[in-house]
Amino acid sequence: MMTKEERKKYMKKYNQRPENKVKRKEYEQKPENKIKKERYHKKWKENNPTWTKEYYKKNKNKISKQGKKYRENPEVKEKRRKYDEKNKSRFKNTKYKNHLKRKYGITLKEYNKLLLKQGGVCAICRNKGNGKALSVDHNHQTGKIRGLICSSCNLTLGYAKENVDRLENCIKYLNFYREVKK
Repeated sequence: MMTKEERKKYMKKYNQRPENKVKRKEYEQKPENKIKKERYHKKWKENNPTWTKEYYKKNKNKISKQGKKYRENPEVKEKRRKYDEKNKSRFKNTKYKNHLKRKYGITLKEYNKLLLKQGGVCAICRNKGNGKALSVDHNHQTGKIRGLICSSCNLTLGYAKENVDRLENCIKYLNFYREVKK
């Protein structure tokens, strides 16, 4: 009789054989088996709601390294580049939607509402931006969104480290030299 570890090794080798990969793929493609798998995963998730987050916290570095190693593989890079090129128009909005949701917690619809509220222009300089989407400006301590700004204004705030005194000194400096020139 096999131990648990021996069984695990055996199954790993078994599943890696080309003929077994084909069998597994065929099995997984059948609609009734897809439904079984979905039900199983749904039930498992209901019974283990925090498992994924806990696992990620415990293994963050390991997961990060594995992902980086995978993404840096030249074959994977080439495959990804071809896929992205083929599906460019399909994923343009999806990537941005995911970025907005992940980073700022807003949907594309909420972003567009804010853009409409601002009249489609930067909240600081009132320019339309240089053909790019306006950046979401937010308070880095609270995460609260302040508005949408162009990349120039976003860089200005970033370089000034959002320090009001520094920005006021910049204004004084510019005004002083404007008057000296006259």
